[in-house]
Amino acid sequence: MHKLLGHIRSGGSRGTLFHVAYQDVILPVRVMATHRNNKEPAPLIFFYHGAIKRDSRDIPAFEGTFAMEELEGKANVVSIADPALSLSSTLRTTWYAGAEGMDVPNAIRSMIADLTAELGPSRVMSIGGSTGGHPALYQAAFMPNAVAILCNPIGHISRYSSGHIKDFRSTCWPTVKAEEPLENIVCDNAATAFSKDSSSTVIFLSNARDPHLVRQAAPLQRTLTRVVDVDRLMLASEFFSSHTGHSYPAQKWLQWIKAAISSPTTSIEDIGSRYERMPRGAGQHTVDRHAFSANDLTMAKKLYEYQSQVNQ
Repeated sequence: MHKLLGHIRSGGSRGTLFHVAYQDVILPVRVMATHRNNKEPAPLIFFYHGAIKRDSRDIPAFEGTFAMEELEGKANVVSIADPALSLSSTLRTTWYAGAEGMDVPNAIRSMIADLTAELGPSRVMSIGGSTGGHPALYQAAFMPNAVAILCNPIGHISRYSSGHIKDFRSTCWPTVKAEEPLENIVCDNAATAFSKDSSSTVIFLSNARDPHLVRQAAPLQRTLTRVVDVDRLMLASEFFSSHTGHSYPAQKWLQWIKAAISSPTTSIEDIGSRYERMPRGAGQHTVDRHAFSANDLTMAKKLYEYQSQVNQ
């Protein structure tokens, strides 16, 4: 932990790998970027990867490569690999939910707490896509005033592929009976970690053509609308002609990350306003934020609250 902290504080080179020990868990961690001046509070970002194709990708695996260059000098970026994947060569995902004798969620939570306490960041962010959306959402529930940016999240384990679940249970929880509900073993639906006391903001990004929308996004969103205030929750599903299925434009995801870094607060209003003002590539446009009146925003909030009550 001391080496990782020293590397970040000194603005060490990006891509450096560390192995950080907490309790009986060794967390593989890669520093993807460092801030240009860590004498002042800087954003602190944590990335989590999704499912791994074991025949074409080595472990430990790390998310956030797409953001390394543009975030260099702007934030301290730490990518965490799921240590439980080392338990079997057939495992593709374990949602960072841990295993017997390996409390991965608690180890990650402890590391985040220590880094936050030592660095005193200006903002803490939790980012993950696909099955990496589960730990990104779960950990954000315990991080005060953080921002979680999820991309096509698969955050409800028991609603995923039966084959993945079977491998996860047999490898990571071999002594637990098969009939034991998954929610009694791990946090099944990551959104349930949130409560009315949670202060983090959630930005939920989905590809409108993601096949997991119904079984994954819908239950996660229903839970979040019950416990997260309208000012701290954004649910955005967008159509992309260039992306089909379980994919999402990396540059679009990165734009939301950069907007959250530069926003004066963690409210959806402020982050969204920053996002609208950011430069777009060819074929993209910015929305005139003044096209929406105060009455429009009030009505939108009332409709949101009404739908939240209906979903309960």
